[in-house]
Amino acid sequence: MKSSIIALAVLASLAAFVSCEDPVAPPVNTTPRLVLNSPTEVIEAFVKSYNDRDHAEYKQILDAEFEFFFAPSDVAGNPPIPQSWDRDTDVTCTGNMFNPNWVDPDPTYPVPPISKMQLTLYLQAAVWEDWKDPGHPDETWKRATMRYDYRIYAGENLYVVGTDPRAQFTCRPIKFAGKQQWRLVEWHDLGYQTTAAQLASNLVLKKTWGAIKYLYR
Repeated sequence: MKSSIIALAVLASLAAFVSCEDPVAPPVNTTPRLVLNSPTEVIEAFVKSYNDRDHAEYKQILDAEFEFFFAPSDVAGNPPIPQSWDRDTDVTCTGNMFNPNWVDPDPTYPVPPISKMQLTLYLQAAVWEDWKDPGHPDETWKRATMRYDYRIYAGENLYVVGTDPRAQFTCRPIKFAGKQQWRLVEWHDLGYQTTAAQLASNLVLKKTWGAIKYLYR
């Protein structure tokens, strides 16, 4: 009899515990936090996130104050593109680029989803220099300019970049769990040069990196 009473008490305790659980509690994020110990590791993870189309990893690479700057040729183009956009806009646009099932909400001239992308950054020749941002005078950021290349397949379109494309990346030190890590805080698309032969070719579509991103905003 005594053992039956104890068993009932245990069952009652378990039932009370279960009833206290939140049935609509959000799922735990199982994506591991990236550990990026240098600006070089930031860029390596950045390239990997693009080629793997890993949106969760891409978001972890960006600083809370991240800003993307379009190439001057795009800003002065027709129609004009804004000089820059913030982290939230970039995260949304990149998510659309990474999603093979994305559907353009504008049915007038719909942009097809990207089926494949190949990104290369020539990190070996990059030289990281100290940079003092006027808004954060107590911090020392690292900045480097490097060449890049990409192949982006979207529907029947193949997007490539022109001659000698460049981008400038700025990384910011942050504190996480008492240790210094790095995140990408600024990305400047510097554009490319176009040769006469490229202008005459209609086999592929030549766009800056920023212009591709703008298509998927």
